[in-house]
Amino acid sequence: MIRIMLVGCAAASMILSAVHPAASQDIRDRCRASVGKEVFSTLDLKRDAFYWLSWYSAVAAGQGSEERAPNPPFAFNGITAALSRADVERLLAPLLPAAQWQTIYQNRFAMLLMSGDEQVSKAWLDCFAKEGGGVAVYFQAVPDKSTRVELHVDYRPAASGAELPALKIARTVAIDPKLGRVVEHKECLNRNYAYAPGQNCVATLEAPSAWSTGTITLTLSDGTTSKDISVYLPPRPTLRGEQKAWPTEKMIADWAKAHASDNPINVLSRYADDKTGPRAWNMETRREAEEGWFFIEGERTPGPDNAYISKSDDIRVDVKYSGAATAQDCTGGYGLDAAGKALSIGIGLGVSRPGPGWCLVTVTATMARLLFDPPFTPAPPATARANVPAATDASSCEQRYRSYDPATGTYLGNDGNRRPCP
Repeated sequence: MIRIMLVGCAAASMILSAVHPAASQDIRDRCRASVGKEVFSTLDLKRDAFYWLSWYSAVAAGQGSEERAPNPPFAFNGITAALSRADVERLLAPLLPAAQWQTIYQNRFAMLLMSGDEQVSKAWLDCFAKEGGGVAVYFQAVPDKSTRVELHVDYRPAASGAELPALKIARTVAIDPKLGRVVEHKECLNRNYAYAPGQNCVATLEAPSAWSTGTITLTLSDGTTSKDISVYLPPRPTLRGEQKAWPTEKMIADWAKAHASDNPINVLSRYADDKTGPRAWNMETRREAEEGWFFIEGERTPGPDNAYISKSDDIRVDVKYSGAATAQDCTGGYGLDAAGKALSIGIGLGVSRPGPGWCLVTVTATMARLLFDPPFTPAPPATARANVPAATDASSCEQRYRSYDPATGTYLGNDGNRRPCP
């Protein structure tokens, strides 16, 4: 697997504009800002793995407030329980290490374009046309084939009708075998292949894995000047969910064996009378979710003073009272830790009339998790040359070769072939 490079928004989609080259970065920035807000505020946008990874990457990067949070329902294949935004964040958070979330955030529009959603593609291409026209290069996934991807090279004419030059591939595009190989329409990437405004070409690549990621660089020339266009290939796993009831039968049985004289794992009981007096509220009983799973709540109803949750869509608190106790005396609720891994059960019993009273609180919950298919496999750490730090090597290569790609550790030689550096 090629290690992921923090290539920034420029890798999401690049254009070779008819305007002065110095303005091209401004065009990309403007399109990223305007299209980003437009895309994430679209209610019927396809919410697949690409959407959720790009959306949560902003949350993980501390940029979640930039866009409107998606409206419920938060749907994942395999999860039928109601989910809140907090649930979604809890489920997505452990899927990838922090560095991976940062990389996806830097390239989140490349991730969205991978979905093939027509609204996303149209918004990007329309933005390029409005900004003066140019070449948009982006990847899209082939449905139901996680290792197949399409590389789109689309020369958008200017919406104003301004004349744009014909462009040619200056050198055959070199693709590291670790990233993939072209299996259809290789001509799109061959030296001297010509692109005119309004023309597009789609090459199909076969990647070793859905987790093969990195950048591909195209060099386009109008006969006088040339420009490198880099496009980022994001990860392409599918995302599926699973859910189950808590406590599981095994949890109930294991608890009963270890605590034969106690209440069941999800039950609390209280007794009070005129001698003992009220039994104060507490929420000290803590129960854990099954390893690898998370409690989910859905929409919840806070108790008095937000001290606990009285009920929610996915966690049920059943309160029963008897004897002298009344509904006002017997109180039950729960609390959930920030990670969704620990459930605290609360109970309280007051005394309103003489005589003994009992309070029984039973909590049943729903656990869920999200999984990648295929599973995520971290890239092995790069091995630096003896006595030379890897960061120094990469920095030196970037200074020596303008075409150096840290994701593949290669640069483009004069013969059109990519060569390793260091």
